[in-house]
Amino acid sequence: MIDNNEGTVSAVMCSDRLTAPQKRNLSFTDDFSGSPLSCEWSFLRTLPGRRAEVAPEGHGLKLTGAAATLKDAAPSVFVCRRQQSLRMRVRTLLSFIPAREGEEAGIAIRLSDEAHLTLGRVRKRNRHIIVSTAVDYAIPRRLLKEQLPETGEIHLELVSDGRDYMMNYSLDGMEWRTAGRYPMSRMSPEVNWCFTGACVGMYATGNGNECVTPAYFRYFEYRDDDPLPSGCPDLQEGLTI
Repeated sequence: MIDNNEGTVSAVMCSDRLTAPQKRNLSFTDDFSGSPLSCEWSFLRTLPGRRAEVAPEGHGLKLTGAAATLKDAAPSVFVCRRQQSLRMRVRTLLSFIPAREGEEAGIAIRLSDEAHLTLGRVRKRNRHIIVSTAVDYAIPRRLLKEQLPETGEIHLELVSDGRDYMMNYSLDGMEWRTAGRYPMSRMSPEVNWCFTGACVGMYATGNGNECVTPAYFRYFEYRDDDPLPSGCPDLQEGLTI
């Protein structure tokens, strides 16, 4: 407790009076090797049918998109966890060759139906496209649209630095290309009027039609890059699920 104007309150502070176990950071990697899906994951509303399940033989998380998108007030396919770090990095490896027009899958940071960012692969006019989109006050804004090879996996990354979200992609996991940048403040309850906070995760959609092609996410890595306050003792390392 700070009293009599003696001391300074900061966002992150050390204490020797915390009785609950403390983690060093909130980093984790899920390779989706366990079945069923770990209970730390959440869904957006109630998923229709078997839309999200752990795939056999180490193929990761299998998502089959519904007609609804993240903009719709309807059950859409989004498997997510709370963003718990101001500075963080999320990565995944997506195996997805969309067969029908409009089939799309990727990663997203979501505050609400009216405020979210997406980075994914989609089939448009018989072409395979990487697209990044910002939906802000329910108005979509395209940040990137580039053609991709028709085959092969794609690495997706979402980074926050305390000021902006950055979306990147790579075809080989080594050379990364920028897919868009957007202010973090736009995905906050103070700006876009939602009390739940932001969640980050994986999505799949048919953009108005049911998907026939499943998307496979080989792993999901969340790295907590928030600094620890100076003087804190060593705490528990990040988790591997």
